[in-house]
Amino acid sequence: MINFRSYTDLHQTIKNNISKIPNDIDLIVGIPRSGLLVANLISLSMNKPLVDLEGFIEGRTFKGGLRLSINSIESTRIKKVLVIDDSLNSGASLEEAKKKIQQAKLKIKIVYGAIYIKPGKESKVDIYFEHCPLPRLFEWNIFHHDILNRSCVDIDGILCRDPTTVENDDGKKYLDFIKNVEPKICPSFEISHLITCRLEKYRRPTVEWLNKNKIRYKKLEMMQYETKEQRIAANNYSKYKAKKYLESNTDLFIESNQKQADEIFNITKKDVYSFENSKMFSKIYDAYNFDEKDNINVSFFSHSSQLGGAEKSMLELINELNEKQIFSHVVIPEEGPIQEELERNNIPYDIVKLNWWAKATTKGQPEGKTYSQTESFKNLVEYLPKLSLINPGLIYTNTIVTPWGAIAANYLDKPHIWHIREFGELDHKLKFELPYAKTIKYIEKNSEELIFNSKAVSKYFSNFLSKIKTHVAHNFIEINPLLLKESVDNPFKEKDSLKILHCASIQEGKNQLEAVRTVVELSSEGHNIELLLLGSVSDKDYLNEISQYIKNNKAKNYIHILGFTKNPYPYFKLSDVILITSYKEAFGRTIVEGMLANKAVVTTKEGGTSEIIKNNITGFTYPTGNIKKLKKIIISLKNKKLRNKIAISGCKSLIKINNRDEYGYKISEIIKKQIINYQPHKKNFESIIKPLNLSIQEIKNENIVLEKEIIKTRNLSRKYQKNIDNIINSKYYKIWRKYCQLKDLIK
Repeated sequence: MINFRSYTDLHQTIKNNISKIPNDIDLIVGIPRSGLLVANLISLSMNKPLVDLEGFIEGRTFKGGLRLSINSIESTRIKKVLVIDDSLNSGASLEEAKKKIQQAKLKIKIVYGAIYIKPGKESKVDIYFEHCPLPRLFEWNIFHHDILNRSCVDIDGILCRDPTTVENDDGKKYLDFIKNVEPKICPSFEISHLITCRLEKYRRPTVEWLNKNKIRYKKLEMMQYETKEQRIAANNYSKYKAKKYLESNTDLFIESNQKQADEIFNITKKDVYSFENSKMFSKIYDAYNFDEKDNINVSFFSHSSQLGGAEKSMLELINELNEKQIFSHVVIPEEGPIQEELERNNIPYDIVKLNWWAKATTKGQPEGKTYSQTESFKNLVEYLPKLSLINPGLIYTNTIVTPWGAIAANYLDKPHIWHIREFGELDHKLKFELPYAKTIKYIEKNSEELIFNSKAVSKYFSNFLSKIKTHVAHNFIEINPLLLKESVDNPFKEKDSLKILHCASIQEGKNQLEAVRTVVELSSEGHNIELLLLGSVSDKDYLNEISQYIKNNKAKNYIHILGFTKNPYPYFKLSDVILITSYKEAFGRTIVEGMLANKAVVTTKEGGTSEIIKNNITGFTYPTGNIKKLKKIIISLKNKKLRNKIAISGCKSLIKINNRDEYGYKISEIIKKQIINYQPHKKNFESIIKPLNLSIQEIKNENIVLEKEIIKTRNLSRKYQKNIDNIINSKYYKIWRKYCQLKDLIK
């Protein structure tokens, strides 16, 4: 599934982000080839002179006859320059440009930028406009990209024009057309499969034409009818192409006709590019090319960019929804580990700096809370126009701690679902901007339906709710066997010790200190036990308290602390027992993971854990704070036979609660129902932001700016197109294209 950007997308991205370029830039420098295209658009928009990289180094520009001298450039009015490329992946092209500029020894301040960058490469540039994960493809280089090695391509309408009615006589005129038609596009790379509706009897002249025009390909597929009339009567153009596409084991079909492109996509559910209207039909929609007629799309608002339990459960839900033709887009608050998972699963996302509306009551501050509510609201307001273009059918908030999905849904007049995965006060010790009861009322008022991850959380919230429709959907968790096999350094030191794993973010609500105290006491009583605390640090003060306790009790040899790890499952495999000591666990994801890994699980009995574990049969539970009871359970689990018996029983019991249909299918049906039945109506936007002390004036000011930008863009768009046409038709460009073709032939 390919992240595609068209000329229209490029125009929109530049328009939305032009303010990121400093106003004191004097000159726009484009890195050939595609960088010249974006440099030209930026130059026109900012009314700044333009030059290519070599021209900049040589001291010339494309505007006003301005002539720069390399030896005296610092004395000219050019003081600050933007060097721009269309995209950045490895950064090799930009590094080469930097090297050339450094060698020229120009005493000018240089700002380096790119329009689209691969997430994680932000440090390579001073300015970037938008993240665009791999695999990606741009309209302006689609026929000069190695994707052609893995593509099917139509012939008529792409490599050459379509025959006229007169030429298409299935006789001499058509044969003359095939032999002598001028090529429209000569791709730079070898094409995997040419798939054409031309008849098989025209293979020889078609091959001769392809060879004459140096168009390379591996296989040519042609229709097997005897006559044009038979082909017209069959009327199976799209089915034929779809069949050949599926058989080809390629990644992309480039089709000349929009209608056929749509039909090929609907049959194959594989990426299809419509050359006619520059549209990518894909299961992974992008912000401006999504076809809401054919698919259901949902925008998720994630509270975090980490990979904690809530984030993992959201990713699993998105993959489940994808199988049911519900496609997802995610808004995350900052850069973080979740980006890699989103990219690996081809899930489009945007980064919008949004804060929580809750804070921990402990001294140590959780990660990811760096923006005020006013700043977050301003960031959301700036993002809403793009979200409006994405046009999600529904907005889905993934946890209780962020209100921004609900606010966005209200503004866009979309249905909103709030998925509640925590108690809030009881488990994470959170204090909300509003009193707790009012927080729940706010959530109820601004959601069409609520989904809870356990009966325990649902029951607790019912004390504050009135009429809203609620559902319980236990998380579905699946462990890839390959993740269990991954090799890691063994943190446990004793071969014969009972090895206990506590896997959770380090914060007071997870109560790791109780596990530490229990193991210290057991060790002092002569038991050979080791404890591993595994998880990201959400509360530094609490970590310091744990570390000090370990130090004071000289327990460093048998209590180990590791930070965040992307793959915790090898540590599950190395352990004998999985321990959860949370004050009140909403669901207990680690419990299920432990059972799936065939380990004996011990957990506090408060919260949603009782829905997973049957005490003394599928695992063990104990009252929070009862260290005596916990010690007794751990001592009993030194018996390997008992551990194995509990582990086997626990794993088998998951069939009922860890159910794919009860998670993905159930939620997909809720989403579909809401999108189908939702009746757009004018919502009171001021009422949703007033409780948070936010001002609607932010929206009004943004709308005024947007209206001005729209008018400005309309006036500039004609100039853009005219300038592009001038470049393409210029003598310089044609000579350069001939040079590139000769260079390819020499290779």
